[in-house]
Amino acid sequence: MEFNAPRWPPEWPELLDSVEKIIRSGDWGRYHSPVCDALSRALRDWFQSDSIRLCCSGTAALEIGLRAAKVGVGDEVVLSAYDYPGNLRTVELLGAKPVLLDVEPGKLSFSADRLRSLAESTDAKGIRAVVASHLFGDLANTPEMRVICDRMGWVLIEDLCQSPGASVQSAEVHNGNGVSRNESLGVAGEIDPQQLMGTFGHLTTLSFGGSKLLSAGSGGALLINDSRLGARLGTWVERPGDVYSMSPLQAAVLIPQVERVETMRDHRNEIWQLLRSERLTRYSRWKWLGGDCPHSTTNPYKVAWLAESAEQRAAITGAAESIGLPVGVGYRSFAKLSDRRCRKIDPCRSAAALGEQLFVLDHRALLIESQRIDELLAALDSVYAKVTGV
Repeated sequence: MEFNAPRWPPEWPELLDSVEKIIRSGDWGRYHSPVCDALSRALRDWFQSDSIRLCCSGTAALEIGLRAAKVGVGDEVVLSAYDYPGNLRTVELLGAKPVLLDVEPGKLSFSADRLRSLAESTDAKGIRAVVASHLFGDLANTPEMRVICDRMGWVLIEDLCQSPGASVQSAEVHNGNGVSRNESLGVAGEIDPQQLMGTFGHLTTLSFGGSKLLSAGSGGALLINDSRLGARLGTWVERPGDVYSMSPLQAAVLIPQVERVETMRDHRNEIWQLLRSERLTRYSRWKWLGGDCPHSTTNPYKVAWLAESAEQRAAITGAAESIGLPVGVGYRSFAKLSDRRCRKIDPCRSAAALGEQLFVLDHRALLIESQRIDELLAALDSVYAKVTGV
């Protein structure tokens, strides 16, 4: 059988109209364009951020954010031992040392409890910032992490590059003592019952790379939720022009996508939930990872499973490729990095397993029409049967 995944990036009429308008206006070739301002406003209004800094990639957004946090030579930055490689390399670029926390079994991020234990230990003295990534639709517990970081004087940077539009209900927005985030941060008023991820970090990174849920080929943004940090960026980024700028053409294709992002999120979640309910237990030799928080709404970028071995993972990706099912491997783990490059708080065994055994179904498969769910299930069934013999 052959599986035909929907095309991504999409071919929406409003995308073509937006590009045509900016070409006809000539703004595509100018240093400054109102369309970039329009995208900044759309993102700022969506996330209710203090300000937005558009830039050339999600990795550039992290670099800018770390510089705003005054991360430099001799400092330490907490990261997951399983994360996008560019995050660790950006920390190293600034002369800082990554401090690695293992992911929780069955999850794709470290827990607030691990971060709390680190904060209460004698190993926290050199830490200046924490990077918490929401990977493959699994959400890090950034509400609790923010409380810990504020207590320690650390800057929390949320990596939302894979999950724009994900949110958490107020039942989850509390610290370990049952105190609401607004109360613990001294914020007046009640919590929004559905609060967007990306609003808990002092800073948040977005990526608009070609495969992302918001796609422009490349590009990124830094959401600034702490005006003191934002005030540090101008003199460093503008020399005198913006050295990490986004092009007006990129902004033009992103605005229509931001307007549709919640509709697209809801559709991906519908297919994701159907897939989970129909195959979570049936695929007994694959372990479904993450996405199990009952009070959150994810925006799955990829569906992650853990194969039984590296050899089985290779067989899975080969079988999927043969029928056109968009399945690939995850990132390499940081678990085997030398002590010269990083500081590991624990052996990072869960992260090591992810690096060798994790495979992912791309979000394009989640964009199929609801009536085509049987096609997706049949394609996955054929791969599972071929690889496991079940």
